[in-house]
Amino acid sequence: MSDSSTIDLFDGWRATFEPGADWLYVRLHPPAGPGQFDLALGLWNEIARRDDYEVVLEMDEIAFLPSALMGEVVRLHKRVAMAGGRLRLCGLQEHPREAVHLMRLDELVAIYADRQAASV
Repeated sequence: MSDSSTIDLFDGWRATFEPGADWLYVRLHPPAGPGQFDLALGLWNEIARRDDYEVVLEMDEIAFLPSALMGEVVRLHKRVAMAGGRLRLCGLQEHPREAVHLMRLDELVAIYADRQAASV
């Protein structure tokens, strides 16, 4: 039985939180429309509530990664790091992966192909 739970963050954004043996897996679900970006605070509040700071952020459903969303990933990374944890990204589609590389975000946050690779 899985202990996963999906919560509404804001403006159509949702996230599914699933605790693993060593990592907390967080899968983002974007809104159907354009939506706003203020994900870091919503995600951080749930991560802190769970007191689990080894986080794999699953980006499989994110087809477009604008700079505002990258900024939210940086904000979340800083909060997790300040709590003594680590943030890893996985499941990036081709265009978001290219954007992450061009913006050099991959020098700040470790990027993995999938959940299994990120969990090692």
